[in-house]
Amino acid sequence: IYSFFSKFNNENLIYIFLILSILFIIGILDDVFDIKYYLRLAATFIILTIMLNYLNPIYIVKELYFESLQNTIHLNHSAIPITALFILTLLNALNMADGANGVVISFSIIIFLSYFNFNNNLNFIILPLIVVLIINLIFNLSNKIYLGDSGVYLLSFLISV
Repeated sequence: IYSFFSKFNNENLIYIFLILSILFIIGILDDVFDIKYYLRLAATFIILTIMLNYLNPIYIVKELYFESLQNTIHLNHSAIPITALFILTLLNALNMADGANGVVISFSIIIFLSYFNFNNNLNFIILPLIVVLIINLIFNLSNKIYLGDSGVYLLSFLISV
């Protein structure tokens, strides 16, 4: 997989793959060793904060706009930790929703279908991902497999990016 991403010679894809790999490993370690939630959340937040420094700034939330207040808050130096917090919040929410069969996978399929269009350069990633998620959904609904923390971590970061 690394050689697939590295042949594009795009640093952002390599960093995204690296973050995905680290989050996947944290999820596997949590599935196997049942790591305390505060250690897992702290480690994930620290890793995201460090790794987001190397990504292209287009992946960072730089300002928050509140429609009802007609107010924009510029995040400046706190943009990276707040972006990491947003990713961590989605990760935690999807992890809690994973208790019911089919919820996270169905949500992910809907999100990725909304990203899919015929002019999108990411379709080579999105289309196979949707197919794999549909196959997993069938087995997940029949209690044959489950995502676990590693799958939820992976999907939540992909959705965030």
